Parts: sequence; C-alpha cells; structure tokens
Amino acid sequence: MLDKAPEKLEPYPTVLAHVQKVREIPSIKNWIETSPQTQF
Repeated sequence: MLDKAPEKLEPYPTVLAHVQKVREIPSIKNWIETSPQTQF
C-alpha cells in the first residue's frame, strides 16, 4: 500500500509506523526488494 497509495495511511500514523517497522525486518525487506512487481 505504501508504494501504490501512501496517502491512504496518512490519517493512521500508528498503522503507518507499524507498516514501516515491519518493512524494515531484513527478510521482509529482501522479499519486497526482490519479489516480482504485480498490479496488486
């Protein structure tokens, strides 16, 4: 969601902080960087 519509999370700073924290976990970060891009 952050890549496609980051403004959707702006009203929810706690959720946004959690999403950013999860995306920094090394295994998840690697998957995000190397996974194929899809329309979803």
